[in-house]
Amino acid sequence: MSLSNLPINTEGHIVGYSKTLSPKVKWRLQELGFQEGQKVKCLRKVPFGGPRVFLIGDSVYSLASDVAHHILIERVVTQ
Repeated sequence: MSLSNLPINTEGHIVGYSKTLSPKVKWRLQELGFQEGQKVKCLRKVPFGGPRVFLIGDSVYSLASDVAHHILIERVVTQ
């Protein structure tokens, strides 16, 4: 599942990146905290394919949908 498909108020763990993601973009995302194993929560989605807002640790980031699409996650199932 890609990060761009994570529903609002849902958490997931980053498991990797798509093979088509630019190495420079991957490096920058990792520098910001989008690292494998990190927990991420979707806070907001803007309509019509706009950016998504994510919480990682204590930081909030806005990512374009096409960038979030390259971050692969596993959804955290809460019971």
